[in-house]
Amino acid sequence: MLYANFTCQAGELPLRLQMDFTKDAPDERYFALVGRSGSGKSTSLRALCGLQPCEGDISFNSDTWLDSTTSVPPWVRPTGIVMQDPNLFDHLTVDGNLRFAERRAVQSRELTRDQVVELLGLEALTQRNVTTLSGGEQQRVAIARTLLSQPALLLLDEPFAALDNTSKDEVLPYLQRTLRELNMYCLIVSHNMDEIARLTGYAYLLENGHIAHHGPTQMLFADPKHDNLVSPEGNGVILKGAISEVDKHFQTETVTIDDHPWLIPDPTLLNQGEPLVGQPVTLVVRSSEVGVALTKPVGISIQNIVPATVVEVRSLGTTPYAEVDLSLGKQKLVARITRQALRHIDLIPGQAVYALVKSASLRR
Repeated sequence: MLYANFTCQAGELPLRLQMDFTKDAPDERYFALVGRSGSGKSTSLRALCGLQPCEGDISFNSDTWLDSTTSVPPWVRPTGIVMQDPNLFDHLTVDGNLRFAERRAVQSRELTRDQVVELLGLEALTQRNVTTLSGGEQQRVAIARTLLSQPALLLLDEPFAALDNTSKDEVLPYLQRTLRELNMYCLIVSHNMDEIARLTGYAYLLENGHIAHHGPTQMLFADPKHDNLVSPEGNGVILKGAISEVDKHFQTETVTIDDHPWLIPDPTLLNQGEPLVGQPVTLVVRSSEVGVALTKPVGISIQNIVPATVVEVRSLGTTPYAEVDLSLGKQKLVARITRQALRHIDLIPGQAVYALVKSASLRR
């Protein structure tokens, strides 16, 4: 897997990157490099590709890309990079862009054009000029084109930064499905922990030009110290489950988490094959999207009403909010409620309650 220990210059910031996929997470394939804007994330990807001068050591599997005597040129390294801007050829159709990438591939051909078109739901778009596509559609084409270069390591540099939330939510399920089915190594750069939580299993936090923290994405995402990298909506949790039922008519999946069914939307269901029952699923649930009820409510639109037990209750300093840790069994939720609401329902550790989560708020 990837080993990197190098120094370079990111503008005026000296950058020292140290990552060892094999040592840090030998069973993981989806990694993240996360940090604030200007922390050196994009420069790090350029260095891995060979596009940024640097000194040190970089290797992938048993191949040396950089050391004191070797510097493999960018076009020989088996990397593929997707940037913020799709950089498609405006004078070509979608199919023309994909065929161009096929012809330029220097690695042995394992992925076919038909495969990536199906994986990314591009069947209805192949004959359209790329200038007529939405931002989300263009980014799906950019990902497909990069995959056709046959990379062993896929690098994603803020691939959703130029997209609005609707377009991002369109692209993410296709990318998740593609990574899952191809099972290739991937390193994604982002300053948004929500994206990282949905796509990766292990994350490196870059601060002031060096790796300040690293560990399972689930731990970094839930740590309140990293709230500024998550969103104003607060931190949250990552839940692991498996698909138990699929409803293509309503474009929903039932996911079993700790023996309880959760209903989640999946807008890709109409454009893909039947998801396998039992397929693993990762859900991102923000603390601001979780409510708490003392009794099981009826006659409401919220469909995910899950038995839980209060573990801990804490006020968030001088803010109007409090957080409630809830046990679902083997996994936990965090609910962010107002201190006024907490006073009204008077929660205490060990109390049996119901967690309420809107299906429309769930991301996977």
